[in-house]
Amino acid sequence: MLLPSLHRCDKGKRPLLTTLLQLRTLGADWVGGVENKDDFKKYSSKDGRPKAATHPTRAVGPAPTQLHLMRTIVRALFDEGSEGRQSRGFFTKKDLEKDDVEALELFYSQSYRFPALLDLTGTVREIADLSDLWYREFYLDLSNSAQFPINASMPWILTKHVVSHQGSSVPLLASLPLLLDVYNDAAHRALYVLKQAHLYAEIEGEVNLVLDQLTFLISDEMYGHYKDMAAVLTMDAAYKERLNAIARSQVYALAKRRYEIPTAQRHLPLLGRAIDLR
Repeated sequence: MLLPSLHRCDKGKRPLLTTLLQLRTLGADWVGGVENKDDFKKYSSKDGRPKAATHPTRAVGPAPTQLHLMRTIVRALFDEGSEGRQSRGFFTKKDLEKDDVEALELFYSQSYRFPALLDLTGTVREIADLSDLWYREFYLDLSNSAQFPINASMPWILTKHVVSHQGSSVPLLASLPLLLDVYNDAAHRALYVLKQAHLYAEIEGEVNLVLDQLTFLISDEMYGHYKDMAAVLTMDAAYKERLNAIARSQVYALAKRRYEIPTAQRHLPLLGRAIDLR
């Protein structure tokens, strides 16, 4: 990518050559660890722009400091006010041509994501951490409360919603184990990040209460649903069709419930223990 620019700067004895060589030394690995000092001198524009690098691909990613320096140099190179983009005469080419600037801008844009890729494990852990749905200590100060009731806890609000509002088109109940996993994230942060045992005790107490309430809620919903189903099945067919015709909709057509999904969970991991929802 830098060969044409290096050749042009070397031929014109331009001071930009030093910066380009520093950038290449900072970011490239070489066979035997020895950098080729004169490959750009042998380069000819008649050969066309090189499509691939002549040095081996890096076996490891750059260090954070190395990456920061590379991005800083690249950003300074393609800046509109940089020396390499200034014209030195009507018949003289710029140190960095349009293709060079586009290549540098592309690298600068793509390298913004490099830190997240270099620490892929940490990145996945961070974006999958939903413990913020439980932590809301700031609002305790505003409400002058020592602790939120369970009805004000976001994981329980979502859990109660997916159990109480079931539709045939969107099976939200299948997401119940994922919602309860919020407590696992909150407990992990309490023990290993904040290192506060009392927070973990609060989470554990809420989880015990949630499991009791969840068992009662699912049982009540199942009883009500199958009671309605039994009533619809025993209803006279002609009478039911007449009522549906009056209402111009299938009033007595019950939507399918998916209780078998959560109730089939025998090993739901929650705070280091396996919960048998069945």
